[in-house]
Amino acid sequence: MLASIALVAALQIAEPTALAVLRDLDLTSFPNSTGPARLPGRKHPRDWNFRHSGTDKDWTFLTRREDGRDDWTIGLRIIRRSPDGIIACFHDRAQNGGSYSAASAIRIVATVDGYRAAEQGLNEPTCPPMPGQG
Repeated sequence: MLASIALVAALQIAEPTALAVLRDLDLTSFPNSTGPARLPGRKHPRDWNFRHSGTDKDWTFLTRREDGRDDWTIGLRIIRRSPDGIIACFHDRAQNGGSYSAASAIRIVATVDGYRAAEQGLNEPTCPPMPGQG
């Protein structure tokens, strides 16, 4: 009986997907390319008009379109989950003629309105910095 109850409880608590985490990630909680343009009220990707643009293997991507073309893409890959949060690789790339492209490993925790980076710059072999980054 207890095993059945535990199984039902486990099935009801689904782990968030990379897409769910990325959509609700507080971009002001860690260094990324939205930092220089930080404006009041722009905290989550939806505030910047990012939309789901696809997945590739373990990655999920959100892209912002401006003037009819993709100009900015952010991506997230969950590396592992722990009691202290989600360890993920965050990728950030300009597509508007700029050369900005960065990747960083961050520890993400849940908040009342989504997720935030609790720690950044983690040393994760599966999330190396991009060539020429930092």
